[in-house]
Amino acid sequence: MTSPQNEPKKYFVRFSRAEDFDKIMAFYTLNAHQNVLPRDPQVMRDLADDGAVILLENEEGEFVAASISYSLVEDKNGLSCKWVEIGTTRCVLSG
Repeated sequence: MTSPQNEPKKYFVRFSRAEDFDKIMAFYTLNAHQNVLPRDPQVMRDLADDGAVILLENEEGEFVAASISYSLVEDKNGLSCKWVEIGTTRCVLSG
């Protein structure tokens, strides 16, 4: 039988919303890693607004992992996507 202090933590996966931008930037700033290069803040804002950031948050609403999808658009009208890069991935959970 598990006691309350031994119960597994719960995490929630969701897509970003416009109001997440500041928290996303803070997450990447506080958890910088040599293999995760900083991106242009305006690009990050646009992607956060469009729901292109996949977030993992704990029950307190703190981000513990994030990954961003960057679309390489093939035509100037933005109607055709050639490929998608899943990058800027960072997770601060152990285990």
